[in-house]
Amino acid sequence: MKISKHTTFGQFYVLPYIKITHDPTLNGEYELIFGWLGLGISLSFKPKERCPIVGKQYKVDTESIKTIKDVKCIFKFMDLNFTPQNKEDYESIKHILKEVPY
Repeated sequence: MKISKHTTFGQFYVLPYIKITHDPTLNGEYELIFGWLGLGISLSFKPKERCPIVGKQYKVDTESIKTIKDVKCIFKFMDLNFTPQNKEDYESIKHILKEVPY
C-alpha cells in the first residue's frame, strides 16, 4: 500500500470529499482519496496480476500459449516491454519461447 499527499492547483473544495477508484484500468491502482480545500491524501495499492501461463516454478507452459494476450502476460512476468504487432511476430515469439529452456 502506498500513501501519498497531494495538493490541488487553481481550485479548492469547500466540502470534504472521499473519492474511490474501484477499477484499476483507470490508472492501474485501486485508490481511496480523502480531500478538503486544496489538500488530499491518497491510499493506493496495485493489484497483483496473475499470469496462468507461468507456473509456480517459474516455468512457462508453452503448450498453453494460444493468444497474443498470453505472450504479453509472459513478457510482463519477465519484465519485458514488447508487444507483437502482427501475427508473424506473435508466431516467431511463440516459437522462441518453445525453444528456450526454462
